[in-house]
Amino acid sequence: MEEKYLESLKKVGLTKPEAKAYLGLIELKESQTGALCEKSKIPSSNIYSILDSLIKKGFVSYRMQNNIKVFMPSNPEIIKDIFKEKQKNLLEEGKEIENLIEGLKFKQGEKEAFSRYKYFEGMSGIRAMWIGLTEELYNFPKEEIILMYTGIKKAYEAMLGLYEENTPHRS
Repeated sequence: MEEKYLESLKKVGLTKPEAKAYLGLIELKESQTGALCEKSKIPSSNIYSILDSLIKKGFVSYRMQNNIKVFMPSNPEIIKDIFKEKQKNLLEEGKEIENLIEGLKFKQGEKEAFSRYKYFEGMSGIRAMWIGLTEELYNFPKEEIILMYTGIKKAYEAMLGLYEENTPHRS
């Protein structure tokens, strides 16, 4: 099985064993569990729970043949629908995050801290610091000159992308 397919299927929400089973069924067209276990290298003790999960996710269906389940893969187009659902969920989560941020800002209020002195560590800390700075810089008068000083040139150059990506452009 091609590793790139496994990784892509994991990105749309399948586990590695689910992806292996689905890819095995794609190649076999339809199968009972024995042949699928052999093809996908999944132990028979795990195959039924994996197939049940794939059925619930819409990736697999089955038919009964002589009282035996024969499993079939769904059309790969199902991946588009699942991806669209994932995008929709991300957009909803994004809205929730925006509401959270606004709520936290309101809760934080306008009260000044005792000191504006802060320590930041690591790239995440620097990103947080830069976001706070850009918010303040955005409110500066346009005609005011802003000077920035950094440590060594190599450190500044390593973070140039961060600065450019998170800096509002003043017109």
